Amino acid sequence: LYVCAFHWSIAQFTPAPNDIHPTNFEERLFALLALFVGLVIFTALIGRVTALITQSHREAFESLMESERLRGLFVQKKVSLRLGNIIIRFLMSKSDNKDSFVVEDDVACLKKIPASMLIELRDEMYSKVLLWHPIFLVLRDSDRVVVTELCQTSVTERRITKSNELFSRGAVAKGMYFVVSGEFEYWVGAVQRRSLQLRSRILKTVNVGDWFCEVPLWCPWVHKGLLAATTTACAAELNAVAFSEIMRRHPSWLHTFRLYAKAFVDRLAEDMCSDLDDMWKAFPDGHGKVEEIFRSIPDDFEDDEDISVCSESDAPTDDAAVETIKCAQPPEEVDPMPPPPSSMPPFPLKRTL
Repeated sequence: LYVCAFHWSIAQFTPAPNDIHPTNFEERLFALLALFVGLVIFTALIGRVTALITQSHREAFESLMESERLRGLFVQKKVSLRLGNIIIRFLMSKSDNKDSFVVEDDVACLKKIPASMLIELRDEMYSKVLLWHPIFLVLRDSDRVVVTELCQTSVTERRITKSNELFSRGAVAKGMYFVVSGEFEYWVGAVQRRSLQLRSRILKTVNVGDWFCEVPLWCPWVHKGLLAATTTACAAELNAVAFSEIMRRHPSWLHTFRLYAKAFVDRLAEDMCSDLDDMWKAFPDGHGKVEEIFRSIPDDFEDDEDISVCSESDAPTDDAAVETIKCAQPPEEVDPMPPPPSSMPPFPLKRTL
């Protein structure tokens, strides 16, 4: 009996023969209802399968056409076979890579939530990352509002796929970085990751919780090496320009950070033209230096000097700053890099140097 009932129910959902027929009005009405439901479900299933097949064919065709255009470009521009194969293998590995780390830009619906919720969300996501640096830890303990502003407008996340680069030598540094997930490798003085010259470079591994490239927050800096991801990784970037604009709106903290910037650049001048790279840190015991700067400020201090952010036109060009920029350039025996920026970034250097 159960087998017959199962056979009859399956026959209503598929075009299969069946020798069981309704014998009265109630049974016929039930059979019609079952046929209608089966028709809807069967049609939806066929439509879904057809859509998946069509989408798969379209993606395969677009991938094929993109590959043909890429090969055509290599032929027309006479790109070497070695470099062409490296690029093709990299693109194939990137397309097969499944990104498991989600960044804010991946979630489009976050743009629909109220601004107050978005501010609170970014504060929870990014403030704990900034606190890896001791100066922001002290700032959070003293004034949480400033840290919230930094998280809102100054911090962005960047997902870097395996073998891709976060920056390379010669690029003008735009901010400070914090490793949120994954792992990076850094080569001092390298322009290309697969260059044969990498064998003689200094390799440094950067893991979760590390921060680096602090120099752009306080003075101009040109990257002195190449940073590439060994796995799919994510790094949070603290933009130097946005950071200085927020400090400009808080005069009391502006003076504190100017003192720190002066100490930082003085230490940079001491190590000038030595083994400086993007991983260089001015104060290994950073928390102790921050506490020293805070203790040096009297409680009744009033900043009577101009605290406005200096623009690019009136930026200082003193000897220490110029030597710092020169030191950021690579030695002459390695590949040439673009010239360093001619202007100084905003607020700290106007007062401290």
